[in-house]
Amino acid sequence: MKILSISVRNYRVLHDADVVLDPARTLIGGPNESGKSTLIEAAHRALFLRYKTTGETQNAMTSNGGGQPSVSVEFEVEGKRYQISKRFSGQSGTAVLTQEGGVTLKADEAESRLAELLGVSGSGGKSSLSQWAHLWVWQGKSSEDPTGSANAQVDTLLEQFQRSGAAVVRQSPLDGKVAQKFARAVESLFTKPGSIRKHSPLAAAVEKHEQATAALARAESAQEKLYAAARDLELAQQAITDSMDALADTDLQAKVLTERRNALTTLRTSEQVQHVNHANAVSALTRAQAAEDRIGQLRRAIHVVRDSMAPLRARSLELTALEHRAKTQADEVAKQIDDVANRLRVLRHHAVLAGLHVQRHELHADRALLGLRLTEIEKLQADRQSVLLRIAKLPPVTTEQLEHLTAVHQLLSVADAQLSAMAAGVELLTSGGVARLDDAILVVGERRILTADGLLSIGEEVRLRITPGGGASLGEARERRDAALRALEAGLDALGVASIAAATDARNQRQSLEEERGHLELRLAESGAVSVDADRTSLEQEISKVDADLERRSALGGDHAAPHDLTRAIEQQRMLSEELDAEESVERSLVVRRSDAASVARDASEARELHQRTLQVQEEELRGAENDLAGLLSVHGDDASRASELEQLFATAVSCEQALSATILSVAGLQPELLDLDEERVARARKRQGETRFENEQIAALSRQTLAQDGSRDPHAELEAARDLERDSLEDRTRMERHAEAIVLLNDLFTAEQASVASQFATPLREKVSGYLQCLFGPSSTVQLNYDGDQLSGLGLERRSDVVGAYPFAALSGGAQQQLAAALRLGVAEVLAAGHGGSLPVIFDDAFAFSDPQRLEGLQRMLDLGAERGLQVVVLTCTPREYARFGAREVVLRATPTNHRASNITTSVEADEALDDVDATFVAPPSYDNAVLAGLRQEFLDGLSALGGRCGSMALRSALGWEPSVYEQVKQQLREEGEIMLGRGRGGSLRLASLEEE
Repeated sequence: MKILSISVRNYRVLHDADVVLDPARTLIGGPNESGKSTLIEAAHRALFLRYKTTGETQNAMTSNGGGQPSVSVEFEVEGKRYQISKRFSGQSGTAVLTQEGGVTLKADEAESRLAELLGVSGSGGKSSLSQWAHLWVWQGKSSEDPTGSANAQVDTLLEQFQRSGAAVVRQSPLDGKVAQKFARAVESLFTKPGSIRKHSPLAAAVEKHEQATAALARAESAQEKLYAAARDLELAQQAITDSMDALADTDLQAKVLTERRNALTTLRTSEQVQHVNHANAVSALTRAQAAEDRIGQLRRAIHVVRDSMAPLRARSLELTALEHRAKTQADEVAKQIDDVANRLRVLRHHAVLAGLHVQRHELHADRALLGLRLTEIEKLQADRQSVLLRIAKLPPVTTEQLEHLTAVHQLLSVADAQLSAMAAGVELLTSGGVARLDDAILVVGERRILTADGLLSIGEEVRLRITPGGGASLGEARERRDAALRALEAGLDALGVASIAAATDARNQRQSLEEERGHLELRLAESGAVSVDADRTSLEQEISKVDADLERRSALGGDHAAPHDLTRAIEQQRMLSEELDAEESVERSLVVRRSDAASVARDASEARELHQRTLQVQEEELRGAENDLAGLLSVHGDDASRASELEQLFATAVSCEQALSATILSVAGLQPELLDLDEERVARARKRQGETRFENEQIAALSRQTLAQDGSRDPHAELEAARDLERDSLEDRTRMERHAEAIVLLNDLFTAEQASVASQFATPLREKVSGYLQCLFGPSSTVQLNYDGDQLSGLGLERRSDVVGAYPFAALSGGAQQQLAAALRLGVAEVLAAGHGGSLPVIFDDAFAFSDPQRLEGLQRMLDLGAERGLQVVVLTCTPREYARFGAREVVLRATPTNHRASNITTSVEADEALDDVDATFVAPPSYDNAVLAGLRQEFLDGLSALGGRCGSMALRSALGWEPSVYEQVKQQLREEGEIMLGRGRGGSLRLASLEEE
């Protein structure tokens, strides 16, 4: 099916329009509000909307110029031509379908036959806009996911694939029922997470088996409980008997331990008495022996002290003589040191004066060098000041400002070139009267170039306005050129230069001077210009300080001649230093000799005093020892009586020790250290045996109770019954689980097969769409599209073969969404075209607004590929120049001046013809009084109202026939007064403010 032509009368903004479409490629262009979308909407309503439509739908089609809306569409199906003509006048509407060389049908018969030809269910009201939604891209809908509209054609797509011989298989109704049965069976057994569904037969079998398993465990536990009770009773009775025997044995052990405790108590009493007797005897013997030993010690000490005192007295006399000789020698050396010290004082005074003279001469030399340094610094500062003055005289041009001026100058050059390209030439060849161009007289043969509107007057009757370059474009170029010139002049004025060359020269001189200033400042920093004043002040202070010190020290006396220069001062300082070093060396050797002599005297005095103290100590020790010895002899008697008493005391101590040893052996034989442990052990054993007896009596009682309670049942029979029940339930569970696994397996097989069938359907469609995408994104681009057996989904774009997966449709940019949606529509249309005579129209109403110029070239390749494959591609756009490479038949719609009720101008031109706006021939007066301006304002508002209260700015200006300057002046005034509102778009859009209030 192909649309051959469209004729529209009194349909909204279209009053009389006839458009002939190319069978393959058509480009419909025109400014905003020129009726492009209206034209294609009228054709769609003629094909799919019932002719007796009423209400809002019919009202929206009516024209402001009067008359009932009518549309005729000529189209071709299967090589036969048809024309459908409809008048939408409510219940009085008409429909006529004419076949070339065939019958003519009217009214409902025409509607039915038309729906049959188009392959749709029928015409309707508002729902008719959804007809052929996969082929008709309405304005503003191009970025929406088209899989929804494509899903309405799934059955037809599948049918066409099967007819074309493609390996596409679709499941039969019986397949679907079987698959649903298995899916429901799986759903009745399992939840979506995969767990067993409650109250299902499988869940009942599992629960029954689990209950039987629990019952078997309880039967086994009951039998084991009886066996354990019998074993516990037998063991408890034996343990009670053993505990009774153990208690009797512990009683015998306790009696033996009591007898040992009594014997040990008697022995310990005797032991205590014997300890006291033995201690007293040993103490008496010890005191007597100590007195005897002390007498012997005193006698030996007296003898030793007397022998050691004689050599001490002799040594003391020798040390006294040595001390006297050392003191005499030290006094002699001290006198020599005093003489050397006097000479050193004089030498040191002269050395200090020599050092001050050296320092004074050095400071004067530094002052001379500082003067030379000041002279150099003053010259550098003068040079820097000169450079700064030269910099200050130059314009402050920076590199960034110069680059900006250069860029503005380039823009001015481009604008001049564009303005020159649009300029018009005027040459007067002959003249019967005076010819003037903008009040300047033209002479024959004179040629002038116009870059702006010019008024040509010939005599008093002929006045022509010449507009170079087509009007608005020239004005824009001139405005760009003037703006660039003003920007350049403003930049030059801001810098105070006459040209870019002057700015460049100023910038270069400034850079050179800045470099010279940097070098001077670096040299000033290296010369220490910052610290020179401080250095001079510090130097003068040092000189004053040295002079004052010299004057003060010279007044102290001493025969010292002042040197005349630094060399003599240094030599004098050196000689005095050497002489001073020699005297100081003599002084140091004398000090050492005096120190040695004093040390000898001191050592001798200390040794003499030590010997004197030692003699005094020994004399005191001798007197003390003699007194102690006399006291001991008076108390203890002579040597014979003391020997007899010692013998008697020794015999008594030996007797007491023998008796004590015998008693200790007897106590040890009773093992007192183990007696307490034995008693504790026997008591602990008695307690433990009693506890064991009580515990076993409790166990025996509980075991008898358990045997009495549970012994009436047969645990063996109950256990066997539980085992039979568990075995039967396990068989039922296993059988149900196998049945469930079989159902799940069958469901998985059917699901996999459905997915395979869906993939067979989606694959050829993906190949079709990918062929279109590769025109845009390259040979590695493919489309992502899924089919689940019912509908398409998951539209996406895979652009590079090295990236796994695809970009979802929603994740793409606006431009990429429009392009992917267009590729899918072309692919679907190509498949469906086989059922419509090999062709279908695909309408794109301003569908690629988000596509950049680079993508537009690929889009034209994609659209051209669709046309080559038999599709009829129709593109509506405000910018037909961008589709110059499409090679399409171009249709231009021009805006209608509605205040004159003129018809739309509809032309068909070749693709390379320019699309120009309608320009007015009315020339507004150069100035207006209030009355004229009020009339213009009212004419503006009336014209906007005649176009429905809202329209494009260019459409209204064309309808009014005004000059752009007059139109812009009136529009701006009305906007400021709040009478109109401005919108966005090419040329801008307008609407009455009263519409917003409503």
